Amino acid sequence: MLTAEWFTGEKNLREVHAIRRKVFIEEQGVTEEEEMDGTDAGAIHLLVRDDGLPVATGRIIIEDDKYYIGRVAVLKEQRGKNTGTSLCAC
Repeated sequence: MLTAEWFTGEKNLREVHAIRRKVFIEEQGVTEEEEMDGTDAGAIHLLVRDDGLPVATGRIIIEDDKYYIGRVAVLKEQRGKNTGTSLCAC
């Protein structure tokens, strides 16, 4: 069963970073410097779990009354199961 949790701060950043590392750095070849851009502390994060295991994430950054959705990542083994659609519907 999928569950989702919104949070700010550093509460679940270790799990968020693990997902983003697998998807962006290892799979897509993004550099660590580019991926870990220093804006996570001020972002609103969403962490999606499947039966308690972290499988997807995304974040929202608010700047000058504008909202930026980014760093949306779904683990490879979870793709094709509508997890990304569920994440975006939260």
